[in-house]
Amino acid sequence: MNAARSTLPSTRITAIDTLRGFAILGVLPVNIQGFAMISATFTNPAAYGDLTGWNFWIWFFTYSLGDSKLLALFSLLFGASLLFIQQREEAGQAQRTTLHQLRRLGILFVFGMVHAYLIWPGDVLVCYALCGTLLLPALKLPPRHLVLAGLFIFAVPTIGAINLSRDMDQWDMSDWQQAQQNWMPPTEQYQNELDAYRGNWLQQQSQRVPEAFNAQTQSLPEWVLWRAAGLMLFGMALFKLGVLTGKRPVQFYRYMTLFGLGLGAPIMFLNSWLWASEQWSMEYFVRVSYLANYWLSLLIVSGYIGLTMWICQSGRFQRLTEALANVGRMALSNYLLQSIICTLIFYGHGFGLFGKVNRTGQFIVVIAVWVLLVLLSNIWLKHFRYGPLEWLWRRGSSRNIVTNHPTTVS
Repeated sequence: MNAARSTLPSTRITAIDTLRGFAILGVLPVNIQGFAMISATFTNPAAYGDLTGWNFWIWFFTYSLGDSKLLALFSLLFGASLLFIQQREEAGQAQRTTLHQLRRLGILFVFGMVHAYLIWPGDVLVCYALCGTLLLPALKLPPRHLVLAGLFIFAVPTIGAINLSRDMDQWDMSDWQQAQQNWMPPTEQYQNELDAYRGNWLQQQSQRVPEAFNAQTQSLPEWVLWRAAGLMLFGMALFKLGVLTGKRPVQFYRYMTLFGLGLGAPIMFLNSWLWASEQWSMEYFVRVSYLANYWLSLLIVSGYIGLTMWICQSGRFQRLTEALANVGRMALSNYLLQSIICTLIFYGHGFGLFGKVNRTGQFIVVIAVWVLLVLLSNIWLKHFRYGPLEWLWRRGSSRNIVTNHPTTVS
């Protein structure tokens, strides 16, 4: 009975579930290009596909309002969830809470490895499991220390970006040619990627495994881990300050929205427009666009938090917030389901549309997947207390839970 009660909606923080649902759905327009096009388009949108008409505007708004922002929100909420679980267990006088957290993070790591090496190499769960493990000692820190530590850790990748920008002036001709070839790969260079992902599941492994391994051994230690860890510390601080739980006055969230979106979005729109006017050049990206997007993501995420909390407090758009909260309650299941659906659409074991759908078509797929996830989440949670992977995660990490059928509502 205690296990069943702990998952009832009344014991959850609905505002955080709503934010998490928004993040899960919002990250798909960014990730869809990783499902549908060659990996080079993650950094250089001009590396593959058309960028005119509707395709341009879809890229423009996705890059300006989504790229790095929704994943940042997801990271921030993961840090808050670590703290929430710790406080909930301490309030219930649970023993060995750290051991429980480590079990949870270990299971998440396994989910991430399966996701990265068998489904889609763009996984973030491995990163979150590692960051969460490293940051467990920080759960006791006061908000001020969490913010300062978060800023310091978050800023580390900036040093590498500044050094790269400075070193570009010293490159010789061969360095420039190699960099430009990586930035704008010729057809013969990315044809293997197209062939692999259009092939069957086993043929895809020749591309998927190296991509996942490189992401975990290069990108992860160089900047992804630092960025995620800094954001998780911010999430812990905002949770302790009551910002993520809707405990601040409505005026606070209004100002947060106006400051975050009113200032951050216009600057980001300008940055995106200038980069496009430079024909998505590598030099502009390294010297300006990367750092602008990296730091402006903090402003825009704060605006998203303020707007969501403002709406939740107002009681308006209740159907929308309830739908988002249901998606957020099944965040892990929905995150992996997105990958399963999109790889089925674009990879060879499904419809084999990899590299064949422009950005407008990709956004139509995004809308269809959004509708499907909202419907499935609402239907599932009418019959069960939490999602299938959430149940498996909980069962694996909580040895003391004894219940005959923990997923059913009645």
